[in-house]
Amino acid sequence: MKKVTFIILLIALKVFAQDKPTIAMLSFKASNPEEDYVEAELAFQKVKTLLVQTNRFTIVDRESLGIIDIEQGIQSELTSINAEVVRQGRILGAEYIINGRLVSVEYKVIAGELYRPIFTLILEVLDVETSEVINSEEFKTGILDPNPGGVTKSEAFSSALKAKEKKILKNFINKFLPEKVSIVAIEENKGKTEALINTGSDSGTKKNYRFVVYKVSEIVVDGDKIKREQQISQLKVVEVQGTKLSLARVVKGEDELKEAFNKGDKLICKLK
Repeated sequence: MKKVTFIILLIALKVFAQDKPTIAMLSFKASNPEEDYVEAELAFQKVKTLLVQTNRFTIVDRESLGIIDIEQGIQSELTSINAEVVRQGRILGAEYIINGRLVSVEYKVIAGELYRPIFTLILEVLDVETSEVINSEEFKTGILDPNPGGVTKSEAFSSALKAKEKKILKNFINKFLPEKVSIVAIEENKGKTEALINTGSDSGTKKNYRFVVYKVSEIVVDGDKIKREQQISQLKVVEVQGTKLSLARVVKGEDELKEAFNKGDKLICKLK
């Protein structure tokens, strides 16, 4: 029965993943797991929450796989848990793997009773096929950083993470995980070519945002299928027309875009 339930879960996840890129998340590791396992888990949940709030990805993690052991001994199980997340991420067609490392954590007491954390968190994007790191970003918090602190260490650490939300979103998620958008239609307006794209206010898209259009294909190299992305055009948003739609003017590669769209080539747009 468990096997059947697990297969149904995978099918359901794959159905939901069709509209959004799928990301597999690995459990975050702490350099001192016996003492900092709680902080590693708090960092994991914070990054997961920020990813979910973008409404741009389908997240596959240990909770999605039914692995919900949050306790001190979890660090000894991370290797097998992470391997399973990566394996299922591949099955579900995950495009990225997110990993995190809590390099150091210490606390200072301020005002005689409040804790202030000092830590370094490294976030990484891994290639889903090779598990190799393709990008990383370091986030540090010091004693002088804006942070009200906390009565407990967990409260203080959570407060420090909240203060880093905007930087994690800007410098990691938006930088290393650019939004991928599809072209819905090509229109002509007063002699100008425009493209209707499936991104809007829900994703934070605004007027004057620029997107690069890529034609996606597959080539075979040494017996392996490799995805190829060829840049063919550029767009500039002229009007956000709802929660999931925007109108963009073609500013480069007009003929190439029309030809590829009319042929039915697979096209994706990435935020520039």
